[in-house]
Amino acid sequence: MPAEWKPAKTPELIPSSLDGDSSSLPSDAGRAHPRPLESTLRPDTGDVSVSGLAGIIHVRCGDDCLETLRLSGLPGTILRWMDPLCEGPTPTDLDDDGFRRIRADWLAERYHLNSDALLATFREQDQALERAAIDSHEVLLWIEPNLFDQLILIRLLDRLWPLAGGRLSLISVDRRPGGGRLVGFGQLGPAALAALFPSRRRVTATQAAVASQAWRAFTATTPEPLERLVMTKKLETLPFLKAALDRHRRQYPWRRHGLSLTEWRTLEAVAGGATTSRAVFAFLQARERAPWQGLAMIEAGLRDLASGFAPALTLNADTPNERPLALTETGQAILEGRETAPPRERWLGGVHLDALNSEPDRTVWYWDEGSRSLGVRAGIGISR
Repeated sequence: MPAEWKPAKTPELIPSSLDGDSSSLPSDAGRAHPRPLESTLRPDTGDVSVSGLAGIIHVRCGDDCLETLRLSGLPGTILRWMDPLCEGPTPTDLDDDGFRRIRADWLAERYHLNSDALLATFREQDQALERAAIDSHEVLLWIEPNLFDQLILIRLLDRLWPLAGGRLSLISVDRRPGGGRLVGFGQLGPAALAALFPSRRRVTATQAAVASQAWRAFTATTPEPLERLVMTKKLETLPFLKAALDRHRRQYPWRRHGLSLTEWRTLEAVAGGATTSRAVFAFLQARERAPWQGLAMIEAGLRDLASGFAPALTLNADTPNERPLALTETGQAILEGRETAPPRERWLGGVHLDALNSEPDRTVWYWDEGSRSLGVRAGIGISR
């Protein structure tokens, strides 16, 4: 996990801690950023004018590069907006307060946080972002290619376009300023971050419309809208969105073994000798084209695999960062193809797979690696 950043006492900045005693939310994947600013960028090519630079709000969805941004010398104010939308419920039929409440309650339970403090943080960051969208010269979103960031991108574009319109801009790249792969902004120093600034581009109405459609598909109660959307070319207007949504689809239980891709790789890691959560984290990061999970997320996943009536793992919960992990007999059987993992309750965007109230005649969504698509079958688990 990225180190927690303590912001200066500036009204526009949102604290990275939830309260004085709570740990911060799971941030992005710990990803892990010289050229002077250009004097003029041409709006008609999608670039952004540099007039009124002091009125720029830099929005980052995590703690990974906030301090580096502050040291970069870039003009404007930094605002942290963070909600790991890649995990937990994102139902489509709630108003803003209801959405924030269900998110806060689910995340508080999963990560042992204070739900009311988390709710207050969500409300505060939404209000700060809305004020920025209305009042600022420009709202600049710093977004990485991974699933964590891309879901936040479509959420924010859907929310902010009616308020800010053409004053929204975006930096979303997968290459370092001097060349080479960029996993995340947290890898870059202040000068390298500043070198990315001239590459920012104005968000277009087409991009905002596609983001809104993608957000509605992601939050739908079934995955059919998402399946239809990824089969089109619409997503190409946001270059990294299709790959991110494809990765989300692979978090559904797989037909062959009943685990998500992350869960399957976790068992592979332990079978290969990973005995701690940090070792599993490193194994998983190395196998992602665009790493999107932080250590806290991986540890929560380990707890899932070690719970239930047929756990696939054993772990010692008293040592959260150095857990002696081992496969159970069930876990070994799943890896060998002799058993399928039992279903468990999951939220995948707006889709709720509920193993606790299952009925044999209801359908369950699964990922079929043969057809590279989501399908349904009758059986344990329901989608609603």
